[in-house]
Amino acid sequence: MGHYSAKQKEKIILKFRESKTKAKNFVKSYGISDQTLLNWCKKYDQSGIDGLGAPNSADKEELIILRNEVKELKKKMPN
Repeated sequence: MGHYSAKQKEKIILKFRESKTKAKNFVKSYGISDQTLLNWCKKYDQSGIDGLGAPNSADKEELIILRNEVKELKKKMPN
């Protein structure tokens, strides 16, 4: 399967935790790796459902600005 929304990821995490089965066995029907599921669980534990979604457009814009600033600073640094 392809891309999952944050809400879908949350449902999968909750089902996984209820199932009491190993990640490797649980993920087979979802088309994801066990490592992906475990990463989702970690993000969910740290930030809740907000940690499962894609960065919003404001975050993306800020990231682009910061990357450009880093490039400019690197250009100014002596080698």
